Amino acid sequence: MCMQSAELGEQDELWVRFRHQHIQSVNQEVQEEIKRFVKENATAQIQKQEGQGPTLQAIRSLPQYQEMLAKYWVHASLTEQSFAQLQERNLMNVGILEQDLACGVDKDGKEVSASKLLTMLSNHLSDANAEVDDKLRLLLLYFTQMTGLSPSDRTKLMEAAQLSLTSEETVQKFLSLQLHQENVDTEAGTSRLAHRLERDKDRRKFFKRRAKNAAYELSRFEPFVKTLMERALLGDLHGGNYPFVEETRPGPKSQSRLASATEQTIGRATEWAWSSAGNQCSTTSSPVSSERPRKKFILFVLGGITHAEMRCAYEVSNELGADVILGGTSILTPPQIIRILKQSPFSAA
Repeated sequence: MCMQSAELGEQDELWVRFRHQHIQSVNQEVQEEIKRFVKENATAQIQKQEGQGPTLQAIRSLPQYQEMLAKYWVHASLTEQSFAQLQERNLMNVGILEQDLACGVDKDGKEVSASKLLTMLSNHLSDANAEVDDKLRLLLLYFTQMTGLSPSDRTKLMEAAQLSLTSEETVQKFLSLQLHQENVDTEAGTSRLAHRLERDKDRRKFFKRRAKNAAYELSRFEPFVKTLMERALLGDLHGGNYPFVEETRPGPKSQSRLASATEQTIGRATEWAWSSAGNQCSTTSSPVSSERPRKKFILFVLGGITHAEMRCAYEVSNELGADVILGGTSILTPPQIIRILKQSPFSAA
């Protein structure tokens, strides 16, 4: 097999356009642009075939269109390989559980009971074909999102996942960081298993609206960083939680403007059964023409930022017409977090 390499960067106009889009949207756009190219070039005789692979292979067979191939090859290949991973690792079903855990509501915006979440998690943990890192990621997410879990409950879940000693130690290291909420909801001396957003009505309502308006079921969750950026630019941050070094705070804008910036209705997609999944870094928004001077906002996160949060910086920039710069001590991905925990020198408490 011939291996090819390509660099993804600002010089690639397709990468700039596609990098923050859902994989299904990218797949559709790439396919549509390939079809348009073929249609517009009468001499291109590509037999109509279904599926990503046959289309890509058909283009490879036409050396006279190497320039076009160089433009689309990377993105067609990436979507093709991504879909293969989704199927091989059953990431569609894993992603649905992740979204339910992160949001506290299902794809229809209905609250998911703690017992149902536990059942769904147990099914994934007992799956012999599931990858260890996927099980670890689900466990860590479950432990941070649920309250009322006892140490014995956590132990039972780890045993159900049939983790190695190294993986169990990884979970214990994570728990020792105390990023999760302890048993705080008690009745008659006994703890009650509940989602942590049960006490946060505003955030729960937000995710209910997101579930009904999101284009894809695996895109329901939105990082809180986006809300933070929007409120900071609109002058609506809580002064007690986010004190100013210098009191140059702008006046608060109307709530209707904030609502319009955070609530966008997008038609739900139904194709492909989506069931609607370092070093210092900074992401800077692309400029948007405006008669008024653009506000500038810099947010730096100690501990690192995620790709989803980078996307939020671009979205807020476009929605509010501001230059948003997001930075952090590292770029965090699920495999990297697990690797850091495994390799960290500190011992589990």
